[in-house]
Amino acid sequence: MTIGLLTGKIDVIFFILYEYQPRDIYWSVSGWNEAYDKGTSDGGATWQAGIKATEADQNYVGQQLDLLENKFLRFYQDTMLRRCMPLKLLLCSELYNVKNAGTHTLANVVNGFDYLAVNWGAESILSMTATQQNQFRVDINNTFLIRLIDNAKTVQTPEFYKGTNYTDNVTNQNMYERGFVKASKNQKDDWPNYINAIISTPYSDLIAKPQANDYTSKGILHSDKDKNGLIRKKYDIIIEHYKTNYKVDLQAIGDAKITQ
Repeated sequence: MTIGLLTGKIDVIFFILYEYQPRDIYWSVSGWNEAYDKGTSDGGATWQAGIKATEADQNYVGQQLDLLENKFLRFYQDTMLRRCMPLKLLLCSELYNVKNAGTHTLANVVNGFDYLAVNWGAESILSMTATQQNQFRVDINNTFLIRLIDNAKTVQTPEFYKGTNYTDNVTNQNMYERGFVKASKNQKDDWPNYINAIISTPYSDLIAKPQANDYTSKGILHSDKDKNGLIRKKYDIIIEHYKTNYKVDLQAIGDAKITQ
């Protein structure tokens, strides 16, 4: 199934599939990634860890495509989607990450070797709450943007990292004044942490006065948290970088949060 999106015409950008083979979703370069019950009864791991997926219900594919357009695809130009989307977008009615103990965690999106798999192709899409829609938006955009970094489809600007100390320990108590939005001194986490903070949070919340001991993204651009202006500096750099080089407005993704 090939669908032209955004332009309204048939246009081979990538394949959107609601019918596919197990190998399309479970194969990876490191092995077969299908979760299944091993039936272990000796106290060991009862499940083979991996993902568990079911093809989308065709009755709800239309609504699922609308969800994808509204929460994901509309934020990127067609030229970027042609260049950066994986070969396949797999539509699922159920999608779980499964651990060895058998714990099933609902996944909005799974990033595979040559695909993105997305959930909600089922009757449950008709009753998605605002919280569920917001989390879907954050998860799929974050997964896509990090995939682009990992696959060298986008690059980071060295200017973002200048003046940041990645040697000394970073804590909740000192991270904001040092220009971090998460308590991690690992340099490779810094850019992704900013992306996640921006696309998950409306600008009005980023500049809002935070409460004491609030370690969420709320108020990271307020002087109560950003005492030295380092977060604003890095925020402006990353926002301008994506707008100028990729025509992507990261803050528009965060501002798309719905409140009811």
